Amino acid sequence: MYVPLKVTLDPNIRYAPSIKLRPGVTAAQASAELQPILQEFAKQSPAQYPETFRVQVRSIVEVYARPLGPTLYLLLGAVASLLLIGCANVSILLLARGTERQHELAVRAAVGAGRLRMIRQLLTESLGIATTGAILGVLLAWRGLSFLAARLQKILSPRSP
Repeated sequence: MYVPLKVTLDPNIRYAPSIKLRPGVTAAQASAELQPILQEFAKQSPAQYPETFRVQVRSIVEVYARPLGPTLYLLLGAVASLLLIGCANVSILLLARGTERQHELAVRAAVGAGRLRMIRQLLTESLGIATTGAILGVLLAWRGLSFLAARLQKILSPRSP
C-alpha cells in the first residue's frame, strides 16, 4: 500500500489507491478494515493526517464506468452504425457480383444444372466468404485485445521510485 506523505482536507485532492478485494468482500467491509490501519498511521505521525480523515472504498465501476456510461452507449451506437454500413456494403457487393455472374448462371442452367444446385453453390461461396471474414475478425480482435491489455498494464502499473 502506498501512503501519501501528508493528507489534507482539500476537497480537490483525492487519494485513490487501487486494491483488489477478495471474492465475497464488500466495499464497506474493506473500508472498515482499512480505517484502523490509517488511524495507526495517523497515531505515528499526527501532523500529517487530519482528525476527520476517513477511508471510503468504492468500486471501479462506480468511479469510472457510471460517469462514462452515456459516452460508452454513444460509442456503442456509433460502432453498431459502422457495422451496419459495412454489412450493407458487403451485401451490395454480393448483389453486384451476382449480376455479373448472370451469364455464367445462364450457361449452367442451359447445360442442365438445376436451380437448387446453383442456389447451393452460391450459398456455399457466400458461407465461405462469411466464415473467412468471421475467423479473421475474431483473430484480429483476440490479438488486438491482448495487445491493448499489455499496453494498458504498462500504463496503469504503479511505478516504483
